[in-house]
Amino acid sequence: MTTVTATHIGQQSGKAASRGLSGPACLNEMLLSLVSLRDADNAEQIADKMRTVAWLLPPALGEGCYAARIVWLGTAYDPPGLPAFPPHIIHPFDVASRETGSIELWRTPAAPLPPRAYALLEDCGQIISSCLQQIVTVAATRERAEQYRSIFDYVTEALVLYDLEGIILDINAAALRLLGADHERLRGRWFGDLLPPDDAAELAAHINRIRLRGMTFAESHLRRMDGRPVPVEMTDRLLLLQGRQVVLSNARDISERHSAREALERRMEREHLVGDIATLLAGSTPEATQAALTAVTERLGNFLGVRHVWFIEMPPGETTVSLRHEWRAAGATSRKGTLDATPLNMLPWSLWRLTDFETVAIEDAGSLGKGHEHERDRHREMGLVSTLAVPLRRRAELAGCLAMDDIGNRKWSAEDIALAETVGGMLGAALDRTATLLQHQRAHAHIAAILDTLPAQVAVVDGTGRITHVNASWLHAAADMSLPEPMRCLPGADYLSALDAKTPDIPSAGDAATLLREILAGRREGGSLEYEVMADGRRHFMLQLAPLMPPLTGAVLMRSDVTALRRAEADLARSEVRYRMLLDTMQEGLLFTDAAGRMTYINGPFCAMVEHDADSLAGREALDLVAPESRQAFQNLLFPGEAPPSLQEITWLTSKGGRAFSLVSPSILRDSHGHFIGLTAMITNITQRRILESQLAQTQKLEAVGSLATGIAHEINSPVQYLGSNLTFLQHAFDDIMKAYTTCDTALRTARDGGSDVPSIDAALDAMQHLDTAYLRDEAPRALRECLEGVEHIAAIVRSVRQFAHPGNGTVVPVDINFNIESTVNVARSSWRRVASLRLDLAPGLPPVPCVPSEFNQTVLNLLINAVHAIEDRKAEDPAHEGSIVITSRLKAGWAEVSVSDNGAGIKPEHAAHVFDPFFTTKPMERGTGQGLAIAHACIVGRLGGQLFFRSEPGLGSTFFIRLPFTSPSQEA
Repeated sequence: MTTVTATHIGQQSGKAASRGLSGPACLNEMLLSLVSLRDADNAEQIADKMRTVAWLLPPALGEGCYAARIVWLGTAYDPPGLPAFPPHIIHPFDVASRETGSIELWRTPAAPLPPRAYALLEDCGQIISSCLQQIVTVAATRERAEQYRSIFDYVTEALVLYDLEGIILDINAAALRLLGADHERLRGRWFGDLLPPDDAAELAAHINRIRLRGMTFAESHLRRMDGRPVPVEMTDRLLLLQGRQVVLSNARDISERHSAREALERRMEREHLVGDIATLLAGSTPEATQAALTAVTERLGNFLGVRHVWFIEMPPGETTVSLRHEWRAAGATSRKGTLDATPLNMLPWSLWRLTDFETVAIEDAGSLGKGHEHERDRHREMGLVSTLAVPLRRRAELAGCLAMDDIGNRKWSAEDIALAETVGGMLGAALDRTATLLQHQRAHAHIAAILDTLPAQVAVVDGTGRITHVNASWLHAAADMSLPEPMRCLPGADYLSALDAKTPDIPSAGDAATLLREILAGRREGGSLEYEVMADGRRHFMLQLAPLMPPLTGAVLMRSDVTALRRAEADLARSEVRYRMLLDTMQEGLLFTDAAGRMTYINGPFCAMVEHDADSLAGREALDLVAPESRQAFQNLLFPGEAPPSLQEITWLTSKGGRAFSLVSPSILRDSHGHFIGLTAMITNITQRRILESQLAQTQKLEAVGSLATGIAHEINSPVQYLGSNLTFLQHAFDDIMKAYTTCDTALRTARDGGSDVPSIDAALDAMQHLDTAYLRDEAPRALRECLEGVEHIAAIVRSVRQFAHPGNGTVVPVDINFNIESTVNVARSSWRRVASLRLDLAPGLPPVPCVPSEFNQTVLNLLINAVHAIEDRKAEDPAHEGSIVITSRLKAGWAEVSVSDNGAGIKPEHAAHVFDPFFTTKPMERGTGQGLAIAHACIVGRLGGQLFFRSEPGLGSTFFIRLPFTSPSQEA
């Protein structure tokens, strides 16, 4: 202990005396400072009060005490003038049952205090301990309140706290965002103002149910400040807050779930409808078409909620339409009288729009502007306001339309239009299938799964991993005894230690503990972990962790049960498998591309058609598989611009170097802004049909050649006969010449040898006289010329037959059509020369025309044979009639035009519309099958982009016209 000298003591005593306070006064002043210590709000006030007490304590104690200081939690509160040597007396005191402070005294003499002074010192220590205890308690309470507010506002779900009268006591930030309000507008307001009227009227009864059950759960709506209702999932719990019962309402916004559910239900209904319609149409026969149309239009009309649905047919060659079927809703007036037998140009929709295969959607006909006057006027005349018309295709031609109307200004949504176009496409395909006797199936199935968000369980841990707060969802989960221990931890439990225990029911508990430690240590800003719980069946949970905002230390845990989500994903995967199985078992090929034309999905039939596997095609550009002659047409499908895509014939390159022919029915995919995002194409393999058509065309040519064989044989027989006669004559003449030559040769040799054999000379002269050289000099050259002419005539016939019957390779090439016409006329000479005279009027210098030579020859032959048959029919009625056939070629308005005219019986008006239909014929079986003009039409119009038409007057004759462009369709593309 430091020795205190008299001088030193005197100095300290002087300082004490200089305070100017007596012992009792100092005691009173010190007690007042101790009392005011309880009200200190911050560290600065605490320090000031503590120094004051230390300054007043020595004179209050007396007994030679001349200096003092107070030490608490390692901080020394020193008054002015404190000695530099250690204190003589140290009196400890505790706060919250722990020795955390002391009072240090300096006195003279350096000896223990008398009992009275020591008791006063002890009382002073207790008072200081009590004051500090109160300060600690108030600080802890304030920290918990701040922690509660932080947690309350941190929760992402809306929380509203109201009393049993329904008055709102508090509301968190998430609820304010949900309701579009602030604290001032909602705090103190009746909770029923936020509920629908029916729920508000039942609020008191609802609160009673909460008091009886402790918790309720229901779906309802909350009204935002702007009046818009928000669907919510509400969990209400009864709590005890500061001695009174209150209700904590947890409102979870389920708007997305509702929208997704409605969209999913609507999509599923649409997909079921499309599937049902596809089933109806796929299984329909020509006899059952009307029944299928009735079912299709009824289902489509009921689904879209329209007034009418019409199936309007536009037969080729007709100037009026035919209303095949009308469906109308209950109370709707029939429009059959205004639509059936209506001229094409009097339809409510512009014919050019339908001809261009444009879907016409009119929301308000009265608002149509310039360029749509026809549609506006026709809608007004027919009493129509909002209509939708989808063109129907048949063999790449307009076959009719599927139309509907509704009351008022209906906004036709993209889904409405897509559904109508899908049904229209299926109807068009069904019509084409009926016409060509082919079966098509179209099935589109789109399955999507939207998973609901499950209620979150929230807990807060401090910096040591001990739980300090949990919400009601966590408490509810903790009451589930089937869950393992770490998931049932309550406030005060060491959550980190529970995770470290590595319970076998949570295999990932160690990973969760590591993640939590890294967040508490500040090495990570947050994280999430999904883990399985093996107890009570396998369940999946998502654990999300985030640090508390400074100055708080700890972390927030958010735990969600995602078991239903994982099961839904498994169901979705199974649905995806079923979906892909459905697509792979379709008869048609299916191709999806993105906006850049890269293939995103191809089904099995398409892969089989191009002889590739799906893996090798995924991600490749679809254009790589398209044959050069079809690439421009396919690019027009991929990048359609403003014009809608149309049904196209596309040729594909197979992996083995071959070609596959197909009909491609495209559908453009657009996003919500109308931007092109990809293409869906239904692809029908027509390779076998092409092969059969080629074989049929070749068979027809061979049949034609066969039917002309007798005439061709007769044509060859005549030159063969006079060729044989002339050759016989030349053979006899040659024998006579050789005999004369031999006789003369003998006489000459004898004369050369010096002999004078008179008999041999006489014999030579007789032989020459008998030879008749003058006759041979005239007739032999003529016989040779006739032989050469006969040979050339036969060769010309053979060349014509070979050129006509040659199958070719089906390629479009420039052709001298005048030469081909002459060859065809030459081949068919035996068919027409005894029936009619034939005159060729062919324009000289006609440029080469792109076409398939064999198909052009077949077309000319079919028209020539038909002309012969027409003249024969007229001769049967008038044997004296002189038949005449004229074939011309001309260059007319950019076309190469060929006409075949006859003065035969003509075509009856009732037969005119069916002349080019397959298998239509008025001839007996031995004279025709009805395929000639159908094949000619497919070649000239369908393949070459030309025209084939006729003019006929019964009893006077007919003229058929072939018009071919000088540019092939592939060159135009």
